[in-house]
Amino acid sequence: MNILDLYHLQNIQYHYYDDLQKLILDPTHPIEEAPNSICLKNSPDPVKLIEEASLLYPDEITVLDISSICLSEDLIESLYGLQSVEVLIVSSIQVSNADSSLIESLISYILSCDFLYDLDISMNSWLRDYHIRELLPIVSQLQKLNVSNCHKISDESIYHICSYQEGEKLKSSSHPLHNTTSSSCSITYLDVSGCIKVTDDGFEQILNNLRNIQTLVLKGCLKITGL
Repeated sequence: MNILDLYHLQNIQYHYYDDLQKLILDPTHPIEEAPNSICLKNSPDPVKLIEEASLLYPDEITVLDISSICLSEDLIESLYGLQSVEVLIVSSIQVSNADSSLIESLISYILSCDFLYDLDISMNSWLRDYHIRELLPIVSQLQKLNVSNCHKISDESIYHICSYQEGEKLKSSSHPLHNTTSSSCSITYLDVSGCIKVTDDGFEQILNNLRNIQTLVLKGCLKITGL
């Protein structure tokens, strides 16, 4: 199933970036209505595409797919022109030498997305538990979170998600998996498949503290027994 089919199933009208690219190259090129989604994959000039979209449709773009893109400061800076994003896909992002400053810049952008409810940060080998901790203020408002095949993610990330209380200062714990307080997160869909460091303790945290969870994907979590 490709991304177009997926969004059609979700009743989200999806437009390939090619339509917007034509509009950029020829401003007189008519399209029936403003696109509400952009996919940067295979775009010859993703920064230009985002900048033009920000000028033409700053409030209409609600679905943004930057998966498999080579991250740069220019690209991240251009993203700030899109402040109405509700669904963000940052899967398989290419970060040169795991550049920490680029990663922090990306996290800062994600945190700025006030309307975000669906975040896919799957298949990122650079993603660590402390990145999830930094993202908690936005994670708390999500309905869907996909961190599948992020092999460095462990029970620590699960703990922070499950114990986070909105408005509370982030703090570390010497006994992170002894949490008994329900999270203020409203996540209904969580995909941690392929996260090989997640164990039975993390699974128990999810069951006990994410009260709104409806779909939990655990395929390939080898340290969770009974799967």
